[in-house]
Amino acid sequence: MGKPFQKLRFNVGVSALNKALKGFTRRKLVYNLDTARRIGIVLPLVSQTDFDTAIKFSEYLRAKNLEICILGYFPGKEIPQHFIMRQGTNVFTAKELNWYEKPQSEVVDEFVNTDFDILIDLSLEHYFPLRWLISLSKAKFKVGCLDYSGNPNDLILSIDKAKGLPLLVEQAKHYLSVINNRFATEESA
Repeated sequence: MGKPFQKLRFNVGVSALNKALKGFTRRKLVYNLDTARRIGIVLPLVSQTDFDTAIKFSEYLRAKNLEICILGYFPGKEIPQHFIMRQGTNVFTAKELNWYEKPQSEVVDEFVNTDFDILIDLSLEHYFPLRWLISLSKAKFKVGCLDYSGNPNDLILSIDKAKGLPLLVEQAKHYLSVINNRFATEESA
């Protein structure tokens, strides 16, 4: 596909997303790792290393007695074996997108309609299918590092993307531990 078609597809997708957002409402609340009970994590599945980092992050959160659900997007048509068969992890592929990259999958619909306290976007690059589901998620507090027009996140973490996903995870752990936490100032004093 040529660049003009990709640009057209993106513009149609953004227009359809904006239309879908017209009637969309969600209850916005700030949560941290002490007040949250249910956390959703989304990420593109582009490398085994990033997937392993996300799994370790989810194990860290589960150790805090949090319910975790991971939704990964694989930009290919067939999911590699190493991205499946993990507890609490679902994957959708490019095969489950319409022509302007709107996800059309039961796992995406279920994820979007889940009432997460926190939704964490572990994307370091823009993927329109993930933008679609994050934008329409009913999560109360959305966290990520991508900064673009119409960004659906409530908290945007500023990181050096060259340092990769481990830095984003560390920043998410840090800020979600101290934000809106009345004990954070007492501990550091």
